[in-house]
Amino acid sequence: MGQTLRELSNDMKELEDMLIEGTLPEEAYADTKEMILLDIEDKALGYMKVDLNLDDYIEAASKEIARVQEIKKKLQNAKQNLRTRIRDAMEHAGITKIQKDDKSVTITLGKAPETCKIIDVEDLAPEWYDVVITKKPKTAEIKKALQEGVEVYGAELGEGTRSLRIY
Repeated sequence: MGQTLRELSNDMKELEDMLIEGTLPEEAYADTKEMILLDIEDKALGYMKVDLNLDDYIEAASKEIARVQEIKKKLQNAKQNLRTRIRDAMEHAGITKIQKDDKSVTITLGKAPETCKIIDVEDLAPEWYDVVITKKPKTAEIKKALQEGVEVYGAELGEGTRSLRIY
């Protein structure tokens, strides 16, 4: 079984270290480096075949999730509709309790809680509003300031993750 990409990368680093230390002749370094680079390319291409195959599985999984979520939504709606029909029937008939003879199931119609209905939001006085304040750093502006040499306490420039493009 061949080496992993990580192992090949480690081999490349060890090879470079040996060249720097002078324990490896330059000709041997060049030959070995070329072999490792070819192995890395082959391994990367193999990884990409797997990567592209995983895209198909991910798409299929997403479709299956959507399908099952739709089923779940339909079942939840059906359950809610059944309960609404029971409640409406009990209200219209004036029934507040239904119990199976063996008392394994009991349905009771509780008293409706008092609710507040907002008729027109614009007519409400300011004291009837909750004020919600959210703080969000202006990362684009902070980044620009840092790049311009401005010291921003609580922030620093860093290196992001390099992108991998596959064509």
